[in-house]
Amino acid sequence: MDKVQYVHYYEHTENEHEQKLMLQKDDGEQQQNNLKHPDTLFLYFSIISGIFLSASTGILMTWSSPAVALLSANNTYINPIGRPIAKVEITMLLGIPQLCSLLGSLALPKCADLIGRKRILHFLSVGMLITTVGLALSNTVKLLITFLTIYSFLLNGVLPILLIYVLEICEEHNRIKHSCFIIVGLTLGQMYSYSIGSFLSFKYFTLVLGIPIALFVIFCFFLVESPTYLMIKENIDECKKALWKLRSNKSQSEIERDFTAIKNSVSMDKTSDELFIIGIFTRRELRVGIFWAMIPILTNVLSGVPMFLSLTPPIFQKIQIVCSPKITAILAGVKQVIGGIHISYTLGTSGRKVRLLISSLGIGVSIAILGTIFYLDHIQSRLIYTVPWLPFVIFAVYGIFYSVGVGPIPLAVTSELFSPKVRSSALAFIVTISSIFSAITTFGFPFLVNIMGMYWCLWIFAICSFVGFGLIFYCLPELKGKSLLELQETLRNY
Repeated sequence: MDKVQYVHYYEHTENEHEQKLMLQKDDGEQQQNNLKHPDTLFLYFSIISGIFLSASTGILMTWSSPAVALLSANNTYINPIGRPIAKVEITMLLGIPQLCSLLGSLALPKCADLIGRKRILHFLSVGMLITTVGLALSNTVKLLITFLTIYSFLLNGVLPILLIYVLEICEEHNRIKHSCFIIVGLTLGQMYSYSIGSFLSFKYFTLVLGIPIALFVIFCFFLVESPTYLMIKENIDECKKALWKLRSNKSQSEIERDFTAIKNSVSMDKTSDELFIIGIFTRRELRVGIFWAMIPILTNVLSGVPMFLSLTPPIFQKIQIVCSPKITAILAGVKQVIGGIHISYTLGTSGRKVRLLISSLGIGVSIAILGTIFYLDHIQSRLIYTVPWLPFVIFAVYGIFYSVGVGPIPLAVTSELFSPKVRSSALAFIVTISSIFSAITTFGFPFLVNIMGMYWCLWIFAICSFVGFGLIFYCLPELKGKSLLELQETLRNY
């Protein structure tokens, strides 16, 4: 009897002790997870450096509008080719680099898995800086096409690699905020290009656009490699050094916990070798992730965003508005920057899906109204002259709805849908498909305007926005608050 009582007592105390230890461990981990340290100065330095590189992507998006205007001038001081550029030459100047850039988005992100995120970004930025100087000093159309093609090829691999790098140097609680900052850099580049395009010659205009790239080239010497990439390559010591530099305000135990989390995120991927583009369709969770990512990205592209970015001034030259077309483009950029900064700080506490729904619906309604204004102008209705400020107001509303959802969110959250070993291949495919649709939209738009009229083109963009609203509502789940491991589990069980 005493023995039985003793055994029962021992088992009870042992189980109780283990349960207390487990609860204490869970509580301790929960408290550690809830403890969010402020971002270090070095992390902000890394993000600001990335914004300079991101701005170069935004510059290329709007470079064509001021550049073509300068190349069409009779003044040899501002036009380096000595004569107005022909229409067929404009088509070649804009079309050939766009097509060749698709190869960059397919091939270059994979290089990030081979030589590292930081190193490939440094190589690409140096190449872009050299080609920028070559483009500025070109005095023939052939040289312009050659340097712009090389520049576009290099640049199209920058954004997906940069987003991967930012995701991997950040933590769970700040990765979306800083990814949105990178997207804000695109708009800053667009504003930068529009702001100085009217005041300089082609040579100095292009040289000044290279300043953000030059700054990144310098800053990149002081950045650290992605801890996740170092873990994939089993460079343990360098991975810990990078974490210490990025999160210098943490204790050693917290750094070890972060190190373990990165190790788990890498080891959870059963892929023994990094997948290439075709291999990403062999696994269900990757197919689901690509499907989810493509819905908001194609909603962005097919709602007319590429066309508005590159053709804002000529579009608004067709109707009378309060501000000049170039001022309209700059003001639209200001609104997008403000909206992007706002969403960078609020997206972590609000749902992605709700913002995408509000944004896509608002964009669709705005473009539909704008199309109606162009229709009234087409039939020479007197109504349009009674409210000449209305197109600017509608375009401003369009910019606001774009900046709070469909603009910054798609690319900012895409990279977190995929595990580290397949992240670059998945983003390479997504960016390539996005670029193809963007090219079709931009270059097909002038032909459709001549055939159907501006108003019908805008109405088609509105319909695409409404279709995107429906797909987001029915197909896209809410991913707010999920860790990278939880996201992978959600994809597997979808």
